[in-house]
Amino acid sequence: MVKVSSVSWGEFNENESKTCFNEGAFNADYIIRGNDFLFSRANTIELVGACVIVKSISKRLMLSDKILKIDFSQNNMKFYSLYYLRSFFGRREIESLATGNQESMRNIGQDRIKQIRIPICSLPEQQVIVQEIETRLSVCDKIEQDIKENLEKAEALRQSILKKAFEGKLLNERELEEVRGAEDWEPAEVLLERIRVERAENGKK
Repeated sequence: MVKVSSVSWGEFNENESKTCFNEGAFNADYIIRGNDFLFSRANTIELVGACVIVKSISKRLMLSDKILKIDFSQNNMKFYSLYYLRSFFGRREIESLATGNQESMRNIGQDRIKQIRIPICSLPEQQVIVQEIETRLSVCDKIEQDIKENLEKAEALRQSILKKAFEGKLLNERELEEVRGAEDWEPAEVLLERIRVERAENGKK
């Protein structure tokens, strides 16, 4: 059976599930399939009403009492509803209808889910809206990936600079000559030996 965390972070995660050993609890009507629209009816105020569309599934999983499957009419695209419910306006609808006194757990029952207002336009308009959203989201994904790769490169460069610095390879020959010409310059091995001797003498004292 799936847990609420399976739909909490934008993508369906089939690994967020637990095994039910009671064979009598099995119900084929509750089996989750690809392209299902799943809705979390219980979670924190930020995550109650989280929804996903199952892209793929390899395990035999059932709905739990906190995860609902919603079927849509032919005049209402799943992805159009998904993006609206994730928007500022959709979240405002969900949070205003959710019940519960504790910030840690809120609930929204089926009766209140039916009260969520979704602006409906023609099917062609929904298709255009979904296409425009996904085009822009793909740009965001590309930027996010570029940022991640550049951060990894920056960290690798940082390590490389530190390595070269301690190997004495960071400066070019001209810079090395300038450093060596300074009155207080001494090689790192000389400094380390002096420190070792001083520590040994202090230890004797």
